[in-house]
Amino acid sequence: MKLFGSVLLALTSVAHAGASKCVASKVDHSSSPLHLNHAQVLGSHNSYHLRSAVFNYSHPVLTAQLDGGVRAFELDIFYDFTINDYRVLHVVGADEGTNCKTLTECLSLLQAWSKANPSHFPFFVQLEFSGGIKKSKPSESNKKTCAFSDVAGVTSCTARKCYGVLVPGVVKCIGEKCAMEAFGAATANSACASLTVCLNLEIAKLDKATKLTLSLTNTLVKACVASDVAKETKVSIQADALEVKAAAAKLLSVLDAHWPSTRRIAPKDIFNTSFSEAAAMKNYCSHAGIHPNCSNFWPTVESSRGKALFWLTHAPWMEPYMSSATRPVFVDGVDKSVQKADDPASWLITLGAEANISSKVKTGVLVRTRSDKDLKYDASRRDAALVSGAMVVSTDLFPTAVDAPKGPADWAGMNKLLKKVHIPGGMPVRCNPVTTGSAHWKASKGPRCTSLMLEDPVSLSCAPGTAMGTTTITTITTTTNTATTVTAKTTITQTNTVVSITSTTTNPPSSNKPGTKQITVSGEVKFVANLPTSVSAASFVKDAKVKLGVEKGIANKLRVPAAWVSATLAIAARRLSIPGRRLATSNINVDFTVTIPPGSKTSQSAASLKTSLTSANSTTFGTALLSAIKAEDSATYKDLQVTVSSVNHVAPKTMANLPTRKPSEGASVPIVGFACHGSVLSLVALSLAVLFSATLS
Repeated sequence: MKLFGSVLLALTSVAHAGASKCVASKVDHSSSPLHLNHAQVLGSHNSYHLRSAVFNYSHPVLTAQLDGGVRAFELDIFYDFTINDYRVLHVVGADEGTNCKTLTECLSLLQAWSKANPSHFPFFVQLEFSGGIKKSKPSESNKKTCAFSDVAGVTSCTARKCYGVLVPGVVKCIGEKCAMEAFGAATANSACASLTVCLNLEIAKLDKATKLTLSLTNTLVKACVASDVAKETKVSIQADALEVKAAAAKLLSVLDAHWPSTRRIAPKDIFNTSFSEAAAMKNYCSHAGIHPNCSNFWPTVESSRGKALFWLTHAPWMEPYMSSATRPVFVDGVDKSVQKADDPASWLITLGAEANISSKVKTGVLVRTRSDKDLKYDASRRDAALVSGAMVVSTDLFPTAVDAPKGPADWAGMNKLLKKVHIPGGMPVRCNPVTTGSAHWKASKGPRCTSLMLEDPVSLSCAPGTAMGTTTITTITTTTNTATTVTAKTTITQTNTVVSITSTTTNPPSSNKPGTKQITVSGEVKFVANLPTSVSAASFVKDAKVKLGVEKGIANKLRVPAAWVSATLAIAARRLSIPGRRLATSNINVDFTVTIPPGSKTSQSAASLKTSLTSANSTTFGTALLSAIKAEDSATYKDLQVTVSSVNHVAPKTMANLPTRKPSEGASVPIVGFACHGSVLSLVALSLAVLFSATLS
C-alpha cells in the first residue's frame, strides 16, 4: 500500500459567545425562501406594564416574554425634556409602572436576548409616541390656581359614587363614574386638568386597604388644589419645530446605539428612488410565478434572522426630521406597507372606507391587530385575529411561565379556563394563514411553509446562515489503495466517487443516498451598477459582502438555499464618474453555479433551474440582488442602484476543459483517493484552501 498523504484539520464551528451550543436544524430549507410576511407571531400589548393603582396587571420582563414565545412588542414612549431621554410608561403621573424605565433599557433587554439567540425570527417593535414630559415649576403653577370650589362637582360625585372603594381604585372610579364632572372642571379652569394626576400621587401615600369616605375625599382634593409642588405633566410637542427636532434626533441616537442599522429591517433597505414603496406594492405578489413581473418586496426570513423591524406610531410629523436615506423606522401614516388594525374584523382607513385585514395582507401590507381589549378575553375576537392574516396578533393575555413552563410547547395543553391567547401549533411563529394558506399555495403553486422553517427552537443559538448545519472536520486520512477515513459532525457534499470538503460548508442536512448524483447548473447575470463615488468597480467586485449578497439574491430568485450558490463577479466595462455626477456606472458580469447536494429533499431539478434562468424577469432579479447586497452592507451601498440586463443559463465547464498539472511539477494539489469496493467511502477531494506536500513511498 502506498500512502499518498495525510492531513490533520481543525475546523471549528463559530458559536455566539455566551450562548448555548449551536445545534443544527434538521428541517429541510430547500423550498423557495419564505419572506417576512409569510409569518404570524404573537405580540404583547403594553409590553412593559407593571401593576399600578389604575390598571391592576403586570407583564413579565421582556426577556421572559421572548422565552415564552412572544416576538412582537409595544412600547409607549415619552420624550422627557428633563433628562433628554425616552421614558417608557403608560400614563404620566397615574400609570407609570414599567419593567424597563427607558427606551434604552428596553432595547438593551431585547438586544441581549437576540445576541444569545441570533437565529430568531425578526422582532416587530411598535414604538407608540405618547408625548413629551415636562416638570412645572411652583411659580408657574401659582399663576393660575385650581380652587376647591372649582372641583366641587367632582368632589361631590366622587364621594357619592366611589364611597367605600379601596383607594388604589379611586382614580379609575372617577374616570368611569365622574368623567363628565372632571371634564367640566378642567374645561372651566385648565389648572384643574391635573387633579386626577395629583390625586393618584396623594393616594400612593395611603395604605392600600384604606376605603374612601367623604372626609377622606375632601382631604385628598384639598391637598391637591392647595398643593404647590413641581409636577410632571404630559405635553404635546408636535407644534414646536425645535422640540420635534430634538425628539427625532434622540430617537435616532438611541436606536443607533442599541440596535445598529445592520440588524434593522428599515424602509431604506427595501425601497429607494428607483424602487418606491408605491411601485413595490403595486407589483406585489406573495411569491414569484403568480404572474409576470411581480415580486415580494419584503426581505426573506433567512436574511432577516436576528434583526428587528421598528414601527413608529402617533408621530407622522416626526418623519420630516429623519433623512429618508437613513430613517431606521417605518412611520405609521407615512409608510403604507405597515398598518394597524386594532379591530381584527375591519378597521377605518384614512379615506373613510372599511376594508378587512385579509384584503390588505394580500397587497403585501404587514398588519398588527389586537385579539382583546380592556383585559377582557373574547374568543370570537381572538379567532378573527388569528385567521385575518395579520402578521402580529397583539394581546394582554399571552401565556406566562406560570401558565406554560415550557413556553409554546405547553400552549396546546393549557387549561382553557385560563383564557389565554396564543398562536396555534405550539411554536412561537407560524405560517400566515392568508399568505401561505394551503388553498392559496396550491392555487398559485407556491413553496410550502412550516413553522420550523420560520424559526426552529433547537437552532436559535446558531449564527444566521449556519442554522442549517455547519461542517466540522477533525481528521482526514487518504490512501491510494484502501478506504479513506473521514470524521465529520455534519453533512459533507458527496457525488458518486467524490467527496468535497471545505471550511465554509453550510449545506442543509441530507440523506446522501448511495448512487444519487450531485446536480450542478451554471448561469450568468449581467447588470449595470451605479456605484457610490466612494466605491470603485474593482473594490465592488472584490467585496466579500457584495459576493455574499449576490449569491443570496440569486438563491432567492431560484428558490434554493444560498449555500448552494457560488458566484464570481468581474468588471465588463465601466464609465467613470464625471464632475457633477455622484455615481459611477459599471457593467458587472456574474458567473455562478448552483450545486444541489445528493440526497437533498428539494423540488428543484436541473431542468427546473434551467427554466427559471431562461424565463427570469430582469427587473425582479435586479430587485433581489439589490436588496440582498444592501442587507449585507446597507451603510456602504445605501445609494447603490442595480439594473439587470440579462440572465442566462450557460453550459457548465467540465473536467476536460480544466488545465492540469502533474504533482512532479511542484504544485500543491488536492488529495485524491480512489473508491474501493462495497460500502467503502468514495474518493475524497480536499478544498484547494488546504495545501500540503505529497509524500510518495
